[in-house]
Amino acid sequence: ARARAASAAFQANPVAWDELRALDLPAAAIEAALLAALPPGPLGRLLDIGTGTGRMLELLAPRAESATGIDLSREMLALARARLSASGLGRCTLRQADMMRLPFPPASFDLVTLAMVLHYADEPAEVLAEAARVLAPQGTLAIVDLAPHGDDALVRRLAHRWPGFPAPQVAAWLAGAGLAPRPAVALPGPLTVHLHIATRAVPATSRAGAARIDA
Repeated sequence: ARARAASAAFQANPVAWDELRALDLPAAAIEAALLAALPPGPLGRLLDIGTGTGRMLELLAPRAESATGIDLSREMLALARARLSASGLGRCTLRQADMMRLPFPPASFDLVTLAMVLHYADEPAEVLAEAARVLAPQGTLAIVDLAPHGDDALVRRLAHRWPGFPAPQVAAWLAGAGLAPRPAVALPGPLTVHLHIATRAVPATSRAGAARIDA
C-alpha cells in the first residue's frame, strides 16, 4: 500500500520531491556537469547516498555494473522504487540505512554520489569519511551541494542543517578522508551549486615505487 501511495504521489507532483527542481535550480545543467566530470565508460559499482527520489540512480545506473541507493526515510525509498520501476531500472538495490554508518565493507564501490544530501548531515566530515571508507582504490566520489547562502527561511523550511558549504571546507574534509579533491565547479542559478569530485589518493610510497619502475 505504501508503494502504491508513493507511486501516486510521485506521478502527481514529482518536482515537489526533487530538491534541485523544487529550489528552481538548473537541474539539467547540474546533471550534465556531473556526467562530464565522471570517468568515461562503465561506472562499475555505484552507491548513491541519500538517494531520495532516486534521480541519481535513474541518471547513472544504466552505465553501472550494479547500483545501490540508501536513504534513512522509508517514504523516500518508496518514491525511489516507484521512479526506478517506471524507468525500467528495477534491478537497482534500495536499502534503508544511515549515511553515518553505511552497511557495506570497505572498498565496496567504484563510484559514490551524494547529491543535495550533505547539508542535512549533523557531521559532514564524518559522512565524507564514511563515504571514503566504502570507496574502492581508484574510485570516484561525487558531491553536488549548495555553496554558502543567506536564505535562512529556506534552511528552516527544508530542515537543512547547513546553509551550504565553502568549497575549501569541503576540499579539506575530502583530503582529511584520504581523498584527492579536484577544484570545485561552481554552477550558477538562484542558489549557486558546487560540484565536487574526488578520487582515492595514491600514497606517496606508491608514487615513489611507480617512479622507480618507470625509471
